[in-house]
Amino acid sequence: MKVQDGYPEAEKMIANERKTLEFIVNHPICQTHYHELCSAARSAFDATRSAGVTGLTFEGTWDVLWQDRWLRLYAGGTIVANTQRAYDQVSYYLAVCDARNSNVDRLRLVRKFHFDFDPQRSESPTFHLQYGGEATPALKSAGVHDKYLFPWFESPRIPSFPMSLAILLHLGLTEFRDQHSRRLVEDNAWRNLVKQNEEFILKSFHGVCNRHFRDSAKGRKLLMDLLYE
Repeated sequence: MKVQDGYPEAEKMIANERKTLEFIVNHPICQTHYHELCSAARSAFDATRSAGVTGLTFEGTWDVLWQDRWLRLYAGGTIVANTQRAYDQVSYYLAVCDARNSNVDRLRLVRKFHFDFDPQRSESPTFHLQYGGEATPALKSAGVHDKYLFPWFESPRIPSFPMSLAILLHLGLTEFRDQHSRRLVEDNAWRNLVKQNEEFILKSFHGVCNRHFRDSAKGRKLLMDLLYE
């Protein structure tokens, strides 16, 4: 068995992400305190209304006062499928910009991580985390430069677990907490959404990893081998 064997088909994955976008659009905390995130979610949701859609792109942002410093966070995801079942690309990212004393018109990119699923199963881990990468359309539109992250340098690709928009946003909101994000990440409806995503996308992945330890304890195969298959 391989770690990607239980990964959802493209049609189901896109439907799952649309549920997250719809949740953001309709949730009172998001409507009140996360206007730009809510607006981006609505645009991405509306763009994927057509039956048989084989792609989804989302980039949203929010500001947070964290450790006496204003930050602007960007979170996004791209799904490109060649059919309703198979993928060409699945990638998510979380970026952190220093807003320089609350002046959000002058942003400096200080961190950017992206989480990829490599359906071609090249020499990189099937699910991996990378630091850096190129500036996305939303970052470029905001005048954010990526030159100090050296986007041409693509290694290392670090084995990771599958990602979804709900899990990604929960990660960003949890790592950079303020009074509003605390309310959201503790909200029962939000936690139910994240839990559903954990069941949907993480359960099979960790099940395969668990079976590796159960079934191949006496063999030479490493968990790291499994993650690269």
